[in-house]
Amino acid sequence: MESVKKYFIMYIAFLAKSRKILLVTLAVSLLLNLVLFLRIPVNTKPDIVHTYSEETIAQLFADNFERDDVVPRRQEPDIVQSRTDAPYDNKRVKHLRTTANSKSACPRMTIHKGEGPPLNDTVCRPHLPAEDACQFTAEMFELQPSIAKCHDQKGPPHQLCRVTEIRNGIRLSAPDVTCDTSACLKTTDIRLLIVDPSDGNYLQLDIPGTVSISDMQDVVKQAMAKTQANGFNFMFIDCTGQRRREKISQLLTFLPAESIFKPKGEALGNKVNVNVVLLDSISRPHFFRSLRKTVAYLREKSDDPTYSAHIFDFELFQSVHGHTHENEHALFGGALYPENFTKSAKEDSPTNMERLFGIFKDAGYQTMAQNDLCWKAWYGFLTSFMVDEWPDLQRLMKETIDSTGVTDASCKILKRSQRTTTFTDNDDHQICYNGKHQHRYLFDHLRNYLEAVTTLKPAKPLFSFTETNVAHDDVGIRVQTLDQDLTDLIDSVAQLPNTFTIFFADHGNTYTDYQVSMLEGRLEIYHPVLLGILPKELGRKFGKDVVENLRTNQYRLLHLFDIRESLVELANYDIRTKLNPVGIFREIPKNRTCDNLKLSSPNFCICEGWDILVDNSTARVALAEFAIGQLNNQLQSSLLESRGSEPAGENPILFGSCQRLRLHSIKNARQRQTAKGTVITTLDVKVQSGTIVDQEELITVQVESAQKANRSSFDMRLLTYNRISHYSIYEQCVDKGLPANLCICNKRETSAKAQNSSVYDIISPESKLHRLKPCLLLIKRSYSENNGEEDYVGVEVYELANICDDKKFSVRLAAEADNVRASTELPINVELTPRTIYFTSVMMTEVGFMDTKLKLKLRVVSEDVHGKDEELEENGGKRSGREEGNKKGNLGAKWKKKKSRTNGKDETWKETSDKK
Repeated sequence: MESVKKYFIMYIAFLAKSRKILLVTLAVSLLLNLVLFLRIPVNTKPDIVHTYSEETIAQLFADNFERDDVVPRRQEPDIVQSRTDAPYDNKRVKHLRTTANSKSACPRMTIHKGEGPPLNDTVCRPHLPAEDACQFTAEMFELQPSIAKCHDQKGPPHQLCRVTEIRNGIRLSAPDVTCDTSACLKTTDIRLLIVDPSDGNYLQLDIPGTVSISDMQDVVKQAMAKTQANGFNFMFIDCTGQRRREKISQLLTFLPAESIFKPKGEALGNKVNVNVVLLDSISRPHFFRSLRKTVAYLREKSDDPTYSAHIFDFELFQSVHGHTHENEHALFGGALYPENFTKSAKEDSPTNMERLFGIFKDAGYQTMAQNDLCWKAWYGFLTSFMVDEWPDLQRLMKETIDSTGVTDASCKILKRSQRTTTFTDNDDHQICYNGKHQHRYLFDHLRNYLEAVTTLKPAKPLFSFTETNVAHDDVGIRVQTLDQDLTDLIDSVAQLPNTFTIFFADHGNTYTDYQVSMLEGRLEIYHPVLLGILPKELGRKFGKDVVENLRTNQYRLLHLFDIRESLVELANYDIRTKLNPVGIFREIPKNRTCDNLKLSSPNFCICEGWDILVDNSTARVALAEFAIGQLNNQLQSSLLESRGSEPAGENPILFGSCQRLRLHSIKNARQRQTAKGTVITTLDVKVQSGTIVDQEELITVQVESAQKANRSSFDMRLLTYNRISHYSIYEQCVDKGLPANLCICNKRETSAKAQNSSVYDIISPESKLHRLKPCLLLIKRSYSENNGEEDYVGVEVYELANICDDKKFSVRLAAEADNVRASTELPINVELTPRTIYFTSVMMTEVGFMDTKLKLKLRVVSEDVHGKDEELEENGGKRSGREEGNKKGNLGAKWKKKKSRTNGKDETWKETSDKK
């Protein structure tokens, strides 16, 4: 018992001694942390010193180290990481390119059996889709077989009339028209509608429902001749149904006028027909997950030695840009937009469509360009030629384009579907007309045209460009309606012995929920599908080497400039010689990377490891703040310009309906180094949401910055931005003159509340205000990140606000700094007119330096603007309508304007879409 007591006393003494040791250790630790803390300036208020009446000096980085501002940080990878030494899962590559059974939700993205050539033999290795992303898309884009058949009407398509133009290889002197109007109600008129060449609307001819079949056929022949002479290739035949009193409407298509087919001089029998089909907004992964019949057909025929054509599936096709306008500018014009062009400048510039078509026209070709967009809505041919009026559009197009196919039938087709563009989806996931999908009309007309050119002798060779936007929507399901019709078209062009066909998408879908919510979805935007169909008979004329090069290039990095170079070569090609191997016809080097391509920003390279994922640290927040600041300055400048004709007192609101963007968070930061030593950072920036629609507002920005330590600034430059979230909904509230893709606004508020808006309502709640003058404010936001003495980053953002109604301020911002750099070179001069806010600069410490010194110098000059307002003439205004009246033609005065609510251009067609 005594021994137990002895051990117990020893144990108590040991605990007491341990407690003392613990207390001493804790005290030392607290002391060390206090010493470290004292090394950081912690004044809660900045020391603002007025050195003289027009200059203010502020001590900065004095109150930006509160612990609430600390951003968690992970280990940051080295941004100089090599393009080619990133870890790469070759087993997953093998799975994605073989037929082996697997539980993976990722589609097998090749038409070839087996593994094909080893991709590790090519420097550019394709990005591997993440398994969770594949599972997400498998559920989101689940196949819906029912939408393959149109649901717009009961029963099969109505065929009131049929046209036969080619018989036994000879063009008929007069088309053979057969009609059957028994489905139409006899007591109502039958209506023929053709395009009015003067304004792009429809001319209407009313025919009694009791008309005889022979008379009906004669009238249709006359209408065909009239519309062909006007340069169009279709008409609508409408009536009221005999049984259910439903609306019956048939789109009747036919070939262009015979004068377009005939060569003016010597017959060009030594030319090849060139057929290009743009399947807008289909990424390579989405092609393989959505078009199962087409993929199965391609796999079957590519391995069939008896098949009439070579099928080439180019697996590494890099998009030049994420939107069609810039991609078509590259394809048609052969160049990127100048680097100094702003986003709005690019959108306001033509695609130079006439350049590529002019090359073929000069080489003796007949040319056709058709799409499924109504000319009255923006995009389509209006943006290609950048004109507003129908006469200007027709004048420019006819210089190099002989036929627009069935393009101008789209206005009526889309209107019947209660839409103005194809860019949004409906519950049926279809755009149908008379029981046929809209794209079917384009494909059928293209097929008939190509077959006619192949059959008729002599006939000029054909260069055709067909664009369908069926996949360009906000859901991603409607593309499935292409499946059977695309299979049929591929099979048809493969049988034409003298026609080379390219099927391609210029980018993937840009604004489904997949693109908005997952980085993997945005990567898909830049990896579109590309196929080549080369009849074997034509391949023998091209030459064995060219065919072999095409096979090899299926696994080499390509982009649109390669396609354009190939098309230009085909325009001048004589089939009596071997084809000059350029573009996709030459062997592309296996060491080609995105650094060797001409790409427009923003862009993601499809090669794994070209840029690297980095952490969303405070250093990246500085880049995001700079980008948002530049965008806000664009908004402010546009708003100021639009208000230029209004006195300052008429603008009680400091900003507009479109809110000033406020940074909430960043994600998906990626970086790459350029050849000139700068770093390009791509970020997804989340900003505040409005009250009109419940969605996360995301903008992808791309900022270039310098990293050299001997520079006084980071030389930040906003390269580009891309709105990821939907923004067409904000068309209802966007301020005049402001870009909709930068707009976020709330539901309309009362004018009294709007007039009470102040700077406090439109800046981030984390901002602090310092009054430099009675109505001149310095706005500051602070961020810091401290993971130890060698890993400290401090950031401050500065903006200026003029809340006066009658004073203008000129501010010169300069600084004296140690271990701190500005976003751009100082000094900066800012002009603040009444009621404006401008971003000025981001200040950031050098990484690892805790001993920082910064004096920000602000020189302020004020000016009274009373009586200096000038009235500016407003641009725009209502357009005058065209005079109504009967249009006389071969059918006399029976033709009249189709009745509509407005004359000329229908105002209901001014809807815009998120992206094109």
